[in-house]
Amino acid sequence: MKRKKLFVTILAVVMALLIIVPMLSIIFTAGKASAVTQADIDALEYQQQELQRKQQELQAKIDANKNERSSILTRKAYLDEQVELTRQ
Repeated sequence: MKRKKLFVTILAVVMALLIIVPMLSIIFTAGKASAVTQADIDALEYQQQELQRKQQELQAKIDANKNERSSILTRKAYLDEQVELTRQ
C-alpha cells in the first residue's frame, strides 16, 4: 500500500512538471523575443534610408525617361510633318 501511494505521488509530481516546464519555457521565450534593442532600431533606420535613396534614384531614372520619351515623341511629330510636306 505504501509503495502504491509513493508511486502515485511520484507520478503526480512528474505529470505536474510535464505541464509546468513547457509553460515556463514559453513565458521566458516570449519575453526575449519581444525585446527590441537599439541596434535593431538603428539597422531598420539604415535600411529605411537605403530604400529611400534607391527610390529617389529610381524616380530620377523615371523622370529622365519621361523627358527622353517626350523628346522622341516631339522628334516623331517633326518627322511626320516632314513626311507630310514631302507628300504634298
